[in-house]
Amino acid sequence: MPITEESQRSLQRFGCALQTSERLILVNWTDLTREQALAASVLVRTSHRPCPSGPALCLALEISPTRILPRYSFFSFDLLNPSQMDYLASVSATNRISINFLGRDFELLRNHELIRSESDELRKSCERAKEALGALKAAYSVVKVTDELESNLRIPQLFERALSESDFAKALPLVAKESEKIPPEKRASARKLVRDFADALRSRYEEQIRKGLADIPQTRLGLALLLDLQRIFGSDYERFVDFFGDAVAFNTEQELLDTLNKWAANLESIFKLIELASSAPQATKGKALRDLGQAFLAVLKLVKRGRELSLSMLHTLLRPLKPLLLSQPGRPPKDYSREYELKQSGLSWSQVARQSLIENDDIREEFGGRTYDVLNFEQREVVTKRIREGVKSYAERAGKTFPIESTPKKNPPEN
Repeated sequence: MPITEESQRSLQRFGCALQTSERLILVNWTDLTREQALAASVLVRTSHRPCPSGPALCLALEISPTRILPRYSFFSFDLLNPSQMDYLASVSATNRISINFLGRDFELLRNHELIRSESDELRKSCERAKEALGALKAAYSVVKVTDELESNLRIPQLFERALSESDFAKALPLVAKESEKIPPEKRASARKLVRDFADALRSRYEEQIRKGLADIPQTRLGLALLLDLQRIFGSDYERFVDFFGDAVAFNTEQELLDTLNKWAANLESIFKLIELASSAPQATKGKALRDLGQAFLAVLKLVKRGRELSLSMLHTLLRPLKPLLLSQPGRPPKDYSREYELKQSGLSWSQVARQSLIENDDIREEFGGRTYDVLNFEQREVVTKRIREGVKSYAERAGKTFPIESTPKKNPPEN
């Protein structure tokens, strides 16, 4: 196939060239074999990027003769070139890209059928680029736009993924085969669960979910930036703070800075609250989460019956979290002299806890007004430990001896 000088320059610069007369993408393959061209996997991405000189519209290819070393190429379209725009329109209409691999002593033509996501991406990118071109006030120059695109875009970023389309195609029959081993009623139950969740979200939040998914690449880019900062600054904490602070100052209005500084002043307290809750015993946290789930289901039943949200419902949801706050540092000193006397009288710690719950309205209220005998094992352990620590603290403050465990036990006092 004869190749024009313009296509030769494009092959050297971009790794591919567009031949509009033949509706072909030419790909440089001179150092690889025909067999590799036949077996290579092909992925297509279309990208619209705003640049200082105008909108950029590019078609990017990832062609992988081997998985470990894919090859990337791209072509930047001239939005004012009718033949190039006609080419994109034909690709969108046929959902097919024809690629001609130019080897050292061979040519190989392959047709890549666009999957739905690739086709949708092509159509939307073209529409956005044309809209941006219509709103452009300056003169459009594809040369300047392409230079700016090359300075800001890394083509591999367009193809970042956990699974490629070919990987997914291989996984589908494997999942189908394994699912045949699952009892039909279990599969039906799982599918119903997923459908109920998906239907409820789709009917109410489809647009928000779509927007959230579209924002994920930007979020991922932000996380990558944090890793870059760690790599560049390492353990030089002061240099990192100064650099990042200057960047924030450059990009943030003073009013927003003042607001953020107010929140930053409370960060230490917020982290302390989180740490206090996290330091609760694992058994207590597990029980609190289970109780929270049951409380949430109870509130949902009330809402389903037509009940309006109320403070009592909020109290129902927050009550299971109370055990996480027990036995934590930072509570104001409490008078445990009565519990000290009960322990000194010979009662076991569980008997002291039982009597304390009878006499102490505050502690009993934290457990929903329940007495010791109706608490479960984890709750009894929590309240007993709290009272034992309180008695120990009281004894230290009062200069008294901590009650020894070997004191003969007596029956609890009569009410």
